[in-house]
Amino acid sequence: MQSLDPALADLRSWSLAQGPTNREGRRAVSGPGYYHVRGIGGSTLHFVGEARRMNPESMQMRSRFGVAADWPVRYADVEPFYVEAERVLGVAGPATVGDRWRSAAYPLTAHPLSRASRRLARGAAALKVGWEANPRSALSAV
Repeated sequence: MQSLDPALADLRSWSLAQGPTNREGRRAVSGPGYYHVRGIGGSTLHFVGEARRMNPESMQMRSRFGVAADWPVRYADVEPFYVEAERVLGVAGPATVGDRWRSAAYPLTAHPLSRASRRLARGAAALKVGWEANPRSALSAV
């Protein structure tokens, strides 16, 4: 029952059809537990087949940032296995490389951006922040 900061109301869960899912000043508790998002499809509560690669920098946390531990293998060692798994699964992803370099393009073209994703992309561009859609193991073509 944590209090919610009114200044951050635009970050609360909402739907286009019903507006804010919690109109109270505290976190909503319904039934036996806490429900952050209530919705049908499209939320991170549902499997959408995201097929992200590990970030190479995250594999070297100790040597690069002085915390945690480095992976016992390098990104370059596992990258060919990512390529093969993405081929077998039929991963659809963006043509841009981003911070996870690739030796081969995704097997399928990226899915069209949703309305929310297009808005996010516009906001990121306005702030000059890098952004790209996540690759998905959901067929974008047959």
